[in-house]
Amino acid sequence: MTIIKTLQDILSCPLVHTALFGTAGGAAALNGATLDEITLLGALGLGADTINYGGTRLASRRWTRELDITKVVGKKYLSGIADLVRSQTGFQGKCQIAEMPLQVQGTSVFSGNGYFKLVYFDFDDGNTAKLFYKYATKNTTSRGAKVTKILHDCGVSIVPDVLLPVGWSFHHNSNDREGTFFQFAEGTTIEEQYNLGTTEKSNQNSSLGSLIDTLFSLLTKQVYTNPEVQRIKESHESSLSDYDFELTAHSFHQTLAKKMTDEQDLLSLAAALDFLYEFDTAYRKSMSDVDRVLVNGDLHQSNVLVKNGNVKAVIDWDNEQYASPYLDFYHFSLISDFERCPEFTQKRQAFLKLFPLQDHQRSIIEFEVALSLLHRYYGVYEQQLFDPRYEQDILTSCRYLLERANQALHQYVNQTGDNNIEQRYTKYVHIKFGQVAAVELDDKASVAYLHRLNHQARTTDYHAQTTHNIQTHVREQGESFTSQHRAAATIESAGNALAIAGLGIVADSLLNEYSELISPQLLVLSLAMIGVTAGSRKTNSMQRMLNYLGNIITRS
Repeated sequence: MTIIKTLQDILSCPLVHTALFGTAGGAAALNGATLDEITLLGALGLGADTINYGGTRLASRRWTRELDITKVVGKKYLSGIADLVRSQTGFQGKCQIAEMPLQVQGTSVFSGNGYFKLVYFDFDDGNTAKLFYKYATKNTTSRGAKVTKILHDCGVSIVPDVLLPVGWSFHHNSNDREGTFFQFAEGTTIEEQYNLGTTEKSNQNSSLGSLIDTLFSLLTKQVYTNPEVQRIKESHESSLSDYDFELTAHSFHQTLAKKMTDEQDLLSLAAALDFLYEFDTAYRKSMSDVDRVLVNGDLHQSNVLVKNGNVKAVIDWDNEQYASPYLDFYHFSLISDFERCPEFTQKRQAFLKLFPLQDHQRSIIEFEVALSLLHRYYGVYEQQLFDPRYEQDILTSCRYLLERANQALHQYVNQTGDNNIEQRYTKYVHIKFGQVAAVELDDKASVAYLHRLNHQARTTDYHAQTTHNIQTHVREQGESFTSQHRAAATIESAGNALAIAGLGIVADSLLNEYSELISPQLLVLSLAMIGVTAGSRKTNSMQRMLNYLGNIITRS
């Protein structure tokens, strides 16, 4: 039975050929084989494992798992996430992992081959941890995750934590192939909680005002005026930041400029460039003395989660930037229809007391926000991504956004006397948004409705898109892992070859120096057993064998 058990142990070795040929070498030594013959046996075993390593062993260790999440992040990374959950929650025992794809609609993540998942960690003690997983190829997504982590580390309680295993960092994952695990944020979006955008007419929800107070009070205290967040900004500007990320001043303005110049039609492009020259000059001149802090940059009703009347989380910081906090305030107000509510003017005045702006600065921010949203939704319409049944509703809401942009720019011109910008803007609108301008204006058209349609009335097959993006990520990561592990296998095999050569040299030296104390058969048998135990990774046995040889030499 002992012999059978020994053979079973040998056959279960990760380096089975090395172990078998090592055993054969030991048997040959007892029958008077030469050292060269025994070394040859060892080399044959190692060569067989080298050939086998890149295929069979790799497949058995890496690709027999069923979970896609394991294939794309790797077992070591996923194990590190589980360890982090244990340390944060006190959950104990081994864990089983389950995953569920999420079909989040109306997001640009899908267009960049990205997707979302819920990942469940079920621990032996009966507890379950639920994490939100996000993968996207866009650089802004990576930066948003980094900023989310930084804000959470600065004590901002309304952003979810980002989980990184011990020993990993955003710098380590510079290619962002692994995606990001977020602490799951409980709650319901403001859009669903307050039924925003359920009809094509704006609904002036009276209870939204108190929520606005709560939301921006939290953002003001925890982000806009947080000294720790400000310290990061100062460190970044002085090139002393501890964090590997880049925050851009006036990113919203730059993104709008990029949208405007992304034109195939030469006439539209020429009009956009002509207007953009005047607009960019006016914008930079107007905003040069504005105090800038870290803001979300795309704050809307789907990015704020509430529960029991309390704001639980502000998610999606992919568009963070340095800007006036009024950018967040007005962006949220316009896209949620709050700017149509009677208390909007009073709320705006109170907010601007905290973060003062001159009238022309406020006007140009409002102009940019309206024009940017118009570009966003009209662009989706132009690409025919909306359900055709909603075409007229979409154009009507876009017409309202165009009117808000017109009014804000007209106010700016009256406040500054800059007539050139308005003339070029009129020409640009005529060419770019002529179809929208021809629609009759409806003052009650809902922007919140347009936002909801962008999520729920696209022609995109989100199930198929999610499946395709997951499969693409798994395939790309599979190619990456295969390359990495083959390289690692080659290095390991080369190391083993050097180890065998080294053992041969040691054996030759020992025979020359201690021939009177050690018989060749005993030495070769010992070295062969070292090969066997190393192949089976029984380090304790190998250590005892090495100690035995050391004791023999020491006694001499």
